[in-house]
Amino acid sequence: LGAARWLAGDDVGSAAAWLRAPRVAPRNTAARGALTTINTMPHDLSVHAPTLPLSRDELVILALIAWWVAALCWQRHRRTAVISGVVFALALGTAGLRTIEDSRPRGLLRAGASLRVSPISTAQVLSDAPTWSIASVELERSGWYRVRLENGRRGWIPVTALAPLAPLD
Repeated sequence: LGAARWLAGDDVGSAAAWLRAPRVAPRNTAARGALTTINTMPHDLSVHAPTLPLSRDELVILALIAWWVAALCWQRHRRTAVISGVVFALALGTAGLRTIEDSRPRGLLRAGASLRVSPISTAQVLSDAPTWSIASVELERSGWYRVRLENGRRGWIPVTALAPLAPLD
């Protein structure tokens, strides 16, 4: 999806798709390397791509295996059981954090987006929203999103001004 958007000239949409790709296919080098092809994207945006090469489902499986090893080793090999318990806690905690982060509707702002007072195209403009900013969606109303930017500013933008990073439905 990122390549199709990029070929169509939608740099922000392609970056949003490629930032989401490492969560789905964490070891796919093409998905990770695609972000470098967008020369208009700010370099600090790539820090939002996950660095751990495991998906959420793989982290849960790792946690279950670690729990099983800890249960088997508890009587005779306490040290191994404790280490497995720590791996279990870390893997399950990371999977939980990923689930929480993935459930928050977020997106990248496209060029020309303006934060407005209300969800009407004639409403007063609060400020121009910087292109490539990450916005968290707080509310949706008839083709408009009320968003909060990373710098704390809030306002309404049209749905078309946001390229989704996480599900927005």
